[in-house]
Amino acid sequence: MAVLHRLSPLELGLGDETVVDPVAEVHRWCATLQTVDAALVPGWPDVRDALLHGVPPAMGPCVVHGDFRLGNLLCVGARINAVIDWEIWSIGDPRIDAGWFLINCDLDTYQRAPAAAGIAAANPRARADL
Repeated sequence: MAVLHRLSPLELGLGDETVVDPVAEVHRWCATLQTVDAALVPGWPDVRDALLHGVPPAMGPCVVHGDFRLGNLLCVGARINAVIDWEIWSIGDPRIDAGWFLINCDLDTYQRAPAAAGIAAANPRARADL
């Protein structure tokens, strides 16, 4: 992630891209959440309000993957060989990727029980508590 965020949007030919600041990122996800069954995303307006109430000053813009998580990294051993799934990339605040990565690492916050249960059942070495 740090290597990605050190890339210069200008040097990559992305200098004309709109910069997505943290407020715009929250609004982008709100537009998406409005299309989802409310039962699947309980309380999201409260999260929106909390995020918008505490928006930090934007950091210098960089290339942001937008869905940076373990499932989008192709690795051999400890070496990351590729980052995939780029459909929501932008030029913006690097903390967007850091936050997305961290929330996807927290099983209590981002629960994927049905999919994880299937993986655990298919792989006896997978963590039983997924």
